[in-house]
Amino acid sequence: MKFSMFKKNYLTKIFFTNLLIFFDLILYLFSLKRTKKINSFVFAILSIFKKNQNLVIFDVGANEGQTVKLFLKIFPNSKFYCFEPSTSAFNHLQKFVLKEKNNKIKIFNHGLYSKVCKKKLYSNKDFNDVNSFLKRSKVKYYDPSLTFSFSEDVENTTLDKFAQKEKIKNIDILKIDTQGSDLEILKGASFLIGGQRIKAIIIEAYFIQHYEKQPLISNIINFLIKKNYFIYNLNNLFYSDNGQVRYCDLIFINKELRAQKDSFKK
Repeated sequence: MKFSMFKKNYLTKIFFTNLLIFFDLILYLFSLKRTKKINSFVFAILSIFKKNQNLVIFDVGANEGQTVKLFLKIFPNSKFYCFEPSTSAFNHLQKFVLKEKNNKIKIFNHGLYSKVCKKKLYSNKDFNDVNSFLKRSKVKYYDPSLTFSFSEDVENTTLDKFAQKEKIKNIDILKIDTQGSDLEILKGASFLIGGQRIKAIIIEAYFIQHYEKQPLISNIINFLIKKNYFIYNLNNLFYSDNGQVRYCDLIFINKELRAQKDSFKK
């Protein structure tokens, strides 16, 4: 009887112990998955720059300020130059900046390109984060609700001309997310890129065309490698339901940062 009771208690203890281990494992895996998804981009940036470091950050394709909001949490004293040509997105961006009351955030309602020009911005009335200077591709790796419903004419300058006008000699982080115009923007920064004056470049790069005549990830990589920039990190891979990888965030670093990384010792 005593042995039977002991056995029962023992088995009960083993059962609940294993149950706790099981739930701990589930929670760990869930936490790990969420951490990688949410923080892997931040981890990559903080492996290049120190938290709270005062930086000069360019956000090209700022939309409603999503990237600025993120960077403000880790680089609160930095200077931000945000470019958003879409009228609807810029209005949201402006409201956010006014609410922040931060005079280090400067916003501009125009685009950047390889030359000074006026271009047509094709837009979606409900989702302004898909707006582009390029028309939609016939191969539809996007939801039908994300097609364009109207357009607006916007002014563009080049990154070099803007930096010269604002007397900005160096940029710490250049983030570009412009739905297909990324390569043209890089071409308009030939002085800054050629002189290694941009330390880190973050680009949303595509593996398959979502827009007509859109440069793909191979074009971006080839261009920047020839300018002595190096791939540092690949993040936030997005896939189609058929298994095709669609796009990701690529981080490039210049020769100075590359040398620092290569001199790292465990």
